[in-house]
Amino acid sequence: AGYAGYALVRLAIRAGRPAAFAHAAELWQAERRLHLTVEPFLNHLTAAHPVFADAAGYYYGLLHFLVTPLVLAWLYLYRRTVFPQLRSALMLATAIANVVFWAWPVAPPRFSVPGMTDILAAHDILGAANPHGAASLVNLYAAMPSLHVAWAAWCAVAIGTATRHRWRHLAWLYPVA
Repeated sequence: AGYAGYALVRLAIRAGRPAAFAHAAELWQAERRLHLTVEPFLNHLTAAHPVFADAAGYYYGLLHFLVTPLVLAWLYLYRRTVFPQLRSALMLATAIANVVFWAWPVAPPRFSVPGMTDILAAHDILGAANPHGAASLVNLYAAMPSLHVAWAAWCAVAIGTATRHRWRHLAWLYPVA
């Protein structure tokens, strides 16, 4: 139900292309001033190797739809004492992101940063190259804050909070990747 609500709100937001690209340019300028311009390097490295491009595209496009519900289910079934707080944190983060998507739409770097390759479209990952494919079902100007990263970070926090296993910190490899 929470995901359905998020999807409906995100699709209902009709961000304008000019505003989304203007905001993306502002964000890119801020990243450049802070020397946080890793996207072009990673994009060129990935785009140059079809195996990397396909793996990265499917990782980006699918994993948050698989891992997040699995972590939620695991918490519900096996860690019921922390489930309500962690579920609520996920819902709150998603709700805040929806407000940001509405108030400050941002085009993703693959569209807005000069010289970037849209790997999803170039390799037709998950129908991204088809204007009537899966890409038509998403708001392409709801790039920031990245829920792919937020949900992955939430998964790492949830695993770190719900377990005491010495390997629990490895869960942070998921959002880092």
